[in-house]
Amino acid sequence: MTGSLSDWLIGYRARSEFRCRSKQHGCEAYHVMAPVLYTLGLFKSYESYAPFIRNVLQHLPINASNPCILVAGVASEKSASALCDAISSPHLAPEIHFFDRCSTPLCRIDNARRFQRCRFKTHVLDILNSSYTTLNAHHEVVIADSFLRQFPSGTKRTVLKALATRVRPVTGRIVIREHVGATEELLADLWNRLAALEPAQTWLGSVDERTAAAFLDLLPRVQEYMKEAGGSYADTDTLIADLNSAGLRVEDMVRCAPDYGIVVSCVLD
Repeated sequence: MTGSLSDWLIGYRARSEFRCRSKQHGCEAYHVMAPVLYTLGLFKSYESYAPFIRNVLQHLPINASNPCILVAGVASEKSASALCDAISSPHLAPEIHFFDRCSTPLCRIDNARRFQRCRFKTHVLDILNSSYTTLNAHHEVVIADSFLRQFPSGTKRTVLKALATRVRPVTGRIVIREHVGATEELLADLWNRLAALEPAQTWLGSVDERTAAAFLDLLPRVQEYMKEAGGSYADTDTLIADLNSAGLRVEDMVRCAPDYGIVVSCVLD
């Protein structure tokens, strides 16, 4: 895992693709380190609810063998690969559109050759910016994985309404996974303790000194970003209220494995 990953970590400050339009402190650092955090087991992505995603695709109200899927925000090529695996099927040939306000994860996806098995496009867009409306408004499925937690409570409903404008009316579906009930204090403590966790210690001991130094240099930026950005939902009722306010009706809801959150599929009401 250390080859090109070491290059990304070490080259963080020099490479022009590490730019975020939002200028939010720590965003690029988070995306540079996301594959490491994924490998350390701190992240679970689409693989934690792959059957749910496949079920949504298989039961779309129209015959969509080539569905267009919009993915709102993506951590890195690791999570994007997990989505490709989740929807892999001889009966489906979806086109996936990844968008993020930060170009870093999109560059990583574009540079990952293994994604040739998926048809995909990447877009550097901010959902709260007017340029977001340039996206196609007729996606069969829109997926937002731990996306809402990046926004403060007062903005979440605006974000949901914006997502709703990009899904095909009547027949389209929106799939959302969010952490519910996890306190921000516990999450902040996790980030503060990251370097001391056994998986992190094992990984740091397996890489060369420059890679380890780059990781430890980026870590404070990632910790601060993860503590400052938005927040998780305190309870399911609040999440549902936000969905309803955005004109979305919940069709199905399940809890992922412990600590991986709630996943819901919604339809425009």
